[in-house]
Amino acid sequence: MKKYFQYFVYVIKHKYYVARECFKRGWYWRGIVHDMSKFLPSEFFPYARYFFGGKQNQDEFEKAVLKHYHRNPHHWQHWVLLGSSKAPKPLKIDDPHLVEMVCDLLGMDMGDAEKTRAYFLSCVGKWIIHPVSKHLISKMLCYEDGTK
Repeated sequence: MKKYFQYFVYVIKHKYYVARECFKRGWYWRGIVHDMSKFLPSEFFPYARYFFGGKQNQDEFEKAVLKHYHRNPHHWQHWVLLGSSKAPKPLKIDDPHLVEMVCDLLGMDMGDAEKTRAYFLSCVGKWIIHPVSKHLISKMLCYEDGTK
């Protein structure tokens, strides 16, 4: 039971920081509904068991992550077209979802733009993301603390 409470607190804290970033941009509704799917049983229980139960149930967790990406277009994974005969094709991410993605990244690091930028730069090379989307995210993160 403790792991479920710990995960609940973690999600609420994350939602708070993401909402704060969304509110700064006038995106009040997105800030409120961000990651609500994490409270659905199909995501909540596998995530809690994985993160607060000793990284067990890998298969269950991976299925929950995939559901989360499909339900939430602010994740780059939502925008990758997979075909049986072709390589994965990244689609351009719609601007509102790009803004929420940046808010999500900043919320992950509690609003620390420098840490978020470092994380983004360390990961983006592994992401299957449209070049325009990558450029816009980089640009938004650079302007976050006034640097250019």
